[in-house]
Amino acid sequence: MSETIPAFLAPMAGYSDLPFRILCHEEGASGQTTELVSATGIRHSGLDKSWRYVAVDPKLEGLVYVQLFGSEPDDFLYAADKILEDKRLTGIEGIDINMGCPVPKVVKTGAGSALMDRPDVAVRIVSGLAKKLEGTGYKLSCKIRLGFVGEEETAPALAPRLVEAGARMLTVHGRFRDQYYAGQADWEAIGRVSRSLTETGLRDQVFLVGNGDIENPDEARHLAKEAGVDGVAIGRAAMGNPWVFRPFSSPSTRTGATDEEKKKTIYRHAAMLCNFLGEERAMLEFRKTLARYSQNRPNAKALRQASNQILKLADIETWLTLF
Repeated sequence: MSETIPAFLAPMAGYSDLPFRILCHEEGASGQTTELVSATGIRHSGLDKSWRYVAVDPKLEGLVYVQLFGSEPDDFLYAADKILEDKRLTGIEGIDINMGCPVPKVVKTGAGSALMDRPDVAVRIVSGLAKKLEGTGYKLSCKIRLGFVGEEETAPALAPRLVEAGARMLTVHGRFRDQYYAGQADWEAIGRVSRSLTETGLRDQVFLVGNGDIENPDEARHLAKEAGVDGVAIGRAAMGNPWVFRPFSSPSTRTGATDEEKKKTIYRHAAMLCNFLGEERAMLEFRKTLARYSQNRPNAKALRQASNQILKLADIETWLTLF
């Protein structure tokens, strides 16, 4: 039997909702991170306003990192206090700091991948949160990219500083900020991050995860070995495809989900989202998710067009007859 490798669900704004995270867990995801949540927003408006993004189901306890983004160290400390105080979140694994989001509205505030261009601030955020979490049992994680501007590979220098400051899990997306999600992820560059940690004597202090273009276990094992990482994170390949994790948890499983399994999962996803957000809001938001579930279907265009007419849960049954 082939060796298994941990495969985590990468955080994806607008897609990593609680129902989807539950489905990915059931299909074999080793762990996951919530959608990004503003540390500044929590400081000024409280946690309840952001609850839909950080909610954790009991079956996910010990598997979920709550991801925060921001640019002010004090905002992270305040947000962490609120997270640690909330009894609904006692089962989380820890807090993840987003240093990889490339979206302009995040970057222009100095947050997300902009922190890679402000390494001293990034280190202060990690150091402060690490001290806050010390003795609590919660872990601190960071997600970074190769650098902020293409050709300026800053991750190998930044990674040891983040680990030395207290990060105990580090996910490296093999692209620069200005690439967004275009081109091919550079796993050789991820390997240089791993070697930098080894050379500074910090490699054994961090669980290192590689992220970018992973779709199957064979590919994951090969790239993980070449890059010297402990696990992989899967993002876009899981959109509309929670079954991508199935062969990771069971190496002998090579067959994907049947159409009947897919239809049951899609309906269940929709129903859970209705319970979570309310039917009207859930079905409007679920339209984009149905477009992802339509990928690679023979009638994908017709399915996408039909998804734009979804208004209530009962409409999902009609959509599934086309599926």
